[in-house]
Amino acid sequence: MSADDLTEVNKVDSTLMLDTFTGVEIELQVAGVYIRGVARLIDDVIRFLVVSAMSVLLIPTGLVGIGLASVLGFFIWWTYNVLFEVLNNGVTPGKYYMGLRAVNADGTPIGWINSVIRSTLLVVDFLPFGYLIGIVTMALSRTQQRIGDIVAGTIVVYNRSRNTRKSADIRRASPIPDGLNADDQLLFLSFQERLSDLSPERAIELAETLEPLLGKNGQEAVIEVNAIAQGIRIGT
Repeated sequence: MSADDLTEVNKVDSTLMLDTFTGVEIELQVAGVYIRGVARLIDDVIRFLVVSAMSVLLIPTGLVGIGLASVLGFFIWWTYNVLFEVLNNGVTPGKYYMGLRAVNADGTPIGWINSVIRSTLLVVDFLPFGYLIGIVTMALSRTQQRIGDIVAGTIVVYNRSRNTRKSADIRRASPIPDGLNADDQLLFLSFQERLSDLSPERAIELAETLEPLLGKNGQEAVIEVNAIAQGIRIGT
């Protein structure tokens, strides 16, 4: 069974509908205990292999090597999640394989402070063994949040496939239509930023609302709104 199959089988139907500051509604599918556990196991195996390989190289060099291996091992183990989550849009290798990503509770990309908090509090979630507190907390939470998520204000969601959006080429930029004021431009930019979180139907619905002047419908409207947003972003 593939990762995509596992994702479909093990989804917990916990859907969040969020309104952005520009009024654009996004839909997030919150990931449950099992699928997050598999992603965590993959990440733990990767970290263990990296730290083990480093230790094999450094420890035979003597006391200095042992000390260096300990420091680097701790650094890698602790910063692994933070670096991937902040620099890779909330996606660690394990999350990538299972189709997940970590975001702020309002759907925005996770930042350094929140990622550090949720990573540090993994120690609490692990207690007394096997992430027991984290599992119990997630099971009792409608948004499947462990202790670290609650304190940091984060959630883990399914990373929607962008296959249905490939035709909406984000590299293509269209000129900014005449009469588009600053507030209107914010709506276009917000649409582009949230596109991966919108269902295809909702994306079309919003695009047809945002882009009525050019008479586009369906996926063509999505493509054109996205292109105008790109034009706004690069100043065409």
